[in-house]
Amino acid sequence: MKAKEFLSQGVLLHKEIIEKRERIESLRAIAEGIKVTISDMPKCSNRNLRKMEDMLAQAIDLEAGLLCLNVRLEEVMVEIADVISRIEDSRYRKLLEMRYINFMSWEEIQEKMHYSEPRVFSLHREAIKEVEHKS
Repeated sequence: MKAKEFLSQGVLLHKEIIEKRERIESLRAIAEGIKVTISDMPKCSNRNLRKMEDMLAQAIDLEAGLLCLNVRLEEVMVEIADVISRIEDSRYRKLLEMRYINFMSWEEIQEKMHYSEPRVFSLHREAIKEVEHKS
């Protein structure tokens, strides 16, 4: 696996976790908004109750998957942090930490480091080469 792919694993897992959380919140909000009427009147079934049960079941399944993703993210982040910590140049380390540990955008990195966009991208390329060299 190339250095950039290795470092990007955390970012991708982080995005997937955010998407699952949003989906869970959406399902729960929809399920909570469904009105269910329970009565003694004979009916084949209560469609709203079934919809709510299905949505809550989906949310529970997503939450189980979310737990697995969180564990995997923690494992990956330990590996990434270990690799980054072995980089000697503090600028490279700082940039890689901001991007791949703190999940900062390029704009946020530019602002924090007080560098232009081309300079940040240039440093990033150099940092990636350094990671490849250390691996």
